[in-house]
Amino acid sequence: MRKVYRLSFFFLVTVSVCSFGASVVLRDLCKPSEDIINSLKNKSKLYVNVFYPGRSDPAETAAIAALVARNAINSNPAILEDYELDLYFSDTQCSPSQATWELVRATSSPEHINRTWIMFIGGYCSSSTAPIAAISNSVYSITQISNGAISADLIQKPNETTYSKYDRLFGTLPIESDSNYAREAWMEKNEWSKVAILFEAENIFQQAADNLSQRLLNKTVIRRNFAEDVSSPIDHLKESEVRIIFGWFYEENAGKVICEAKKKDLVSKKYVWILPAWLHNEWWDKNSNYGDCTKEEIHDALTTNMFAIGPYFNDSENVVADSGQTASEFEGKYNECLQMHGGNLATNSTHPYRKSMYDAVLATALALDEVATSFSSSGKSLADISYNDTDMYNNITESVRNLNFSGISGPVKFGENGRNSRPIAVYQYKRNSMGKIDLLSNVIVTFDGNETTNVMEPDWHGGQRPRDRPNVMMVKLPHQLLIAFLVLIAVAIVIVAAVLVFNLVTCTTEILSPSGPHMNTVILIGCLVVLLTTLALGHENSDAYGVPDNIVAGLCNFRLWFWTLGFSISFGALFSKQYQIYRVYTNEELKNKDFKHWNFFLVIAGFLFLDMVLLIPWTANSQWRLTNTTQQNYDDREDINYEIKMCSCETWGYWIGALFVYKMLLIVFGFFLAYESRNVKYVHITDSLYVSFAMFTAMGILLVGGLASLVLVIISCPECVTASYVITVLTIIIAILAPLLILFIPRFVKMYKGETSLLSQQEGPDGDIAEPANKPGGSYRPSIQPSLEMYSTNGYEANRHSSVDSGNGTTDDNEHSHAYNTIMGRTTVGNGDVLEGTFTESSVAMMTFEPEFEPSQSNVENGVAMDNSEGIGIHDV
Repeated sequence: MRKVYRLSFFFLVTVSVCSFGASVVLRDLCKPSEDIINSLKNKSKLYVNVFYPGRSDPAETAAIAALVARNAINSNPAILEDYELDLYFSDTQCSPSQATWELVRATSSPEHINRTWIMFIGGYCSSSTAPIAAISNSVYSITQISNGAISADLIQKPNETTYSKYDRLFGTLPIESDSNYAREAWMEKNEWSKVAILFEAENIFQQAADNLSQRLLNKTVIRRNFAEDVSSPIDHLKESEVRIIFGWFYEENAGKVICEAKKKDLVSKKYVWILPAWLHNEWWDKNSNYGDCTKEEIHDALTTNMFAIGPYFNDSENVVADSGQTASEFEGKYNECLQMHGGNLATNSTHPYRKSMYDAVLATALALDEVATSFSSSGKSLADISYNDTDMYNNITESVRNLNFSGISGPVKFGENGRNSRPIAVYQYKRNSMGKIDLLSNVIVTFDGNETTNVMEPDWHGGQRPRDRPNVMMVKLPHQLLIAFLVLIAVAIVIVAAVLVFNLVTCTTEILSPSGPHMNTVILIGCLVVLLTTLALGHENSDAYGVPDNIVAGLCNFRLWFWTLGFSISFGALFSKQYQIYRVYTNEELKNKDFKHWNFFLVIAGFLFLDMVLLIPWTANSQWRLTNTTQQNYDDREDINYEIKMCSCETWGYWIGALFVYKMLLIVFGFFLAYESRNVKYVHITDSLYVSFAMFTAMGILLVGGLASLVLVIISCPECVTASYVITVLTIIIAILAPLLILFIPRFVKMYKGETSLLSQQEGPDGDIAEPANKPGGSYRPSIQPSLEMYSTNGYEANRHSSVDSGNGTTDDNEHSHAYNTIMGRTTVGNGDVLEGTFTESSVAMMTFEPEFEPSQSNVENGVAMDNSEGIGIHDV
């Protein structure tokens, strides 16, 4: 393995000879004082190369912090007494290829040909640290201390017996996964059990997300990553109704993610975003990629429950590092160098990783000091080190591993994986007194293993801690409403039952017999079935009786069957009557023909057959169950989601859709029949006019109420549950009672008045209105009073004597006789003449005798003689 690395290295050396590029030189900044320079004149130099990530603010502030540490170490006689720590800088630009090139240049270029690097510092970015650590370990055995590089890949693995390319890599910061225990602890503290992880598609973030997911196996975790488009994962988070979101992404995408979340309403008092604390300080001002948002909009979003989790850096001014410098002295020297560099104090002085860089330089000096002390007895000097001196390099590695010192950021001790285990803090984005966004000065809580310190209540947007999910409120029908409507349904059942009894008792009477009472009986039975089934409505959303879910699911199936069948029976009977009337309307020859009962029942049987075609396979292939449907509430004023219990089954939408379309088509067709035959009067169905009105009423109510109820079920809002129940029950009750009242109230009224026919007195038997008395072209003869005497019949007979106003105060009498078989009749007119005739069922169902107009003429209708001399006519229906 080493041979492979050496060959790769020498290839890069060859390339570096042909191409040479200068890195940014920072070593001349923060020059030590004259006293320090004079004290270093007789000391041997130890060369350390510092890899930093480009010209960004964090990179340059870290480089300045390294120079401040160098000056403090070189001025401290207790550290490296006989040596001067000399730092050089190489810009990796956070690129693996550039980092490799800088390593080659540092070790092979003419500029550094006379220098032997005793240690490496930095890398910062994981991507650029990895090749440096691998090559320096395999080719040179050089120990490296990083001030960043938090990828889980870049750790030592002491328990593995095989070769590890990062055995000589240490870090003053823990890897990102090591801070996940703090994320878990903060979730427990805030009682969050449902979170989302949104991360950029990079290996470092993938590892951290995997580690956190493993820690939260007993929690609900929703993961989404992105490469370029952040819209789709944000949409998914919104659909998942997740409120607590952990984010891992670089600064370049941070503004874009926050902007998209703000546009999708995922930035509000209901949501919490937790970002990594290592994002470049004030990225919100320096990042130009804000998506479709302005900088001000990003600032507003950051002050809305935005947090960051990362290593905690001691900000006490009284901390004394082992370099001999206090934290306040470090800040002073750092600001001096920053001004010399031309940097802005407001934007650079608070970046945390400047302290981790300081501690990396201090760790380098302390490790070298220990090795120098151990080799002094043998007369060996660190300045004499060469790349082949594996023994000395090994001693340096072990010395770093055993370090335990006080850094400017707090205690530093490298663990088994080569990382410094630090407390992890939760920071909050806030505006400072100057109105600018600030992060790292707002520590909310610090987690150090099982210890929790610096506990402060976050400044929650909206004044209270967001929940990880909305409160779920079960939507229930009011108990009083349910009872009231059950009573109302019971009253409707009593009314229908009373009408049914009335119809059965009076079905053979003269007034009801011609109206098809057997059809009315079927209509009433179907109405009773529908009303009885309606009693089972609404129990899925009512715990008033504590009915178990499996029983309620059975009621759902019961309702489906009996509603469907009851509707087909009642509507089918009404439809059948209306259809027969429509046939009379379209075929004049049917006016005098009886309606065969089997036709009536055949229509109902057809409806029931279609119902069975749908219901049997539906029931056989699907099982009804009670499911909970959650209605999300987007109102910021309350944080409640409403849970609605609904009857459902597999492919519910297809079956109910087919059934609904089929019933609606029948209703629409019934409308058409009622409209077309609205003026038809039929002697075998004497309530034909009322049937049309009843059809109009029932179908109109069912169309409006059914569609309204269906819309409310589809919307499934909290208020819709009660509204849907009320509309459904009222629609059923009104759609049943209104047509029944239209059909039967005229019967009650006419029976009360003693009348014996549902046809109006002013109507002829064919439904036409009687002509007025003074018809032009003739004179009315009111003195003639015909009468009809029935003396033979094979069937049922009924005589009705009625009077017709002649217009001059006298009346003309008409006699009607209904015959189902053969009728023998005789009439005596005013002059004493007698007319006799034989009338069959097919020719005469009703006879009227009315005055004729002069001049008279002889007519013969259907073989019945008319004596026009006396003005008497016998009209056949």
